[in-house]
Amino acid sequence: LDNAEFDPAQGMAEVDRMAEELKAALTDEDKSQPENLLRALHRWMFQENGFHGSHDDMNNRANSYLNEVIDDREGLPITLCILHREFARRLGLAVTGRNFQGRCMNHLQVPGEPARDIYIDAFDRGKILTETETSALLLKLNDELPAEDAWKPVSDREVVLRMLNNLTANAAAAVDDA
Repeated sequence: LDNAEFDPAQGMAEVDRMAEELKAALTDEDKSQPENLLRALHRWMFQENGFHGSHDDMNNRANSYLNEVIDDREGLPITLCILHREFARRLGLAVTGRNFQGRCMNHLQVPGEPARDIYIDAFDRGKILTETETSALLLKLNDELPAEDAWKPVSDREVVLRMLNNLTANAAAAVDDA
């Protein structure tokens, strides 16, 4: 509604183009292990392409629109996680989302004996965290630890609903300020 001129097909074509660019940049070493692939994704997304969290203007609606996040390379935790997860999926990484209070994150279970859980903070340029480090960050942000169900993967529908709630809250705050 805010971007009536936006063509979703054109936006998806840009994501497709970027994913192909990412794949073309991969080396054999990058493809050798899931963690190498994840590092290559982070190098490409956060270093080479400059995606980063919007620390100074969190309430700017542009940070909630994926097309504008792609153009500006700046977004909210949720929009950066969506892009990160989509690029990871296109590389064959089974990254899933987590809707923690105050910070959406992604998760990857790295195979091995034992398998390892890593959490990815796309808002902080793909910072890799353990569950303990994730808990500490969330405690700092929220003054409490996340509920047990917050550690479960979220569906695409849940992510979209959270985005819509963010936009609705921002629109309501703008009306209140007027």
